[in-house]
Amino acid sequence: MESFDQLLAGELDLAVRSREALPHGLRFEPLFASDRMLIVPRGHELAGKKRPTLRDLARHAFVIPPAGSTSRRLIEAAFLRAGLRLEIAMEAGGWEIVKRLVRAGVGVAVVFRWWRFRRGISSLRMSMGW
Repeated sequence: MESFDQLLAGELDLAVRSREALPHGLRFEPLFASDRMLIVPRGHELAGKKRPTLRDLARHAFVIPPAGSTSRRLIEAAFLRAGLRLEIAMEAGGWEIVKRLVRAGVGVAVVFRWWRFRRGISSLRMSMGW
């Protein structure tokens, strides 16, 4: 059962989620804001760019969260607004899996800036217009 349904049914008192449209009867209070960053495998051509543009990113395939997730909607909307095609290498249903796929060279990904990485991944600041 989704947390919105559980809140409305009185099964939960609080849910920590990303901001999105809320069902009637629920209220959103920001807990914190988190920018996003691009991650690429070490040695990737984008790793040398100081601040890649969306046009730079459009030349690469993405490892992306499942359809319906807030992160995916933000990424798709940014590409759509810019009139660019988003190439999806693979859809992954967990952030740890996303990191491992990027490290393996499957594609690039957009993740939360507060993440920390061990080895094999470079992170870059970027602006996607959200």
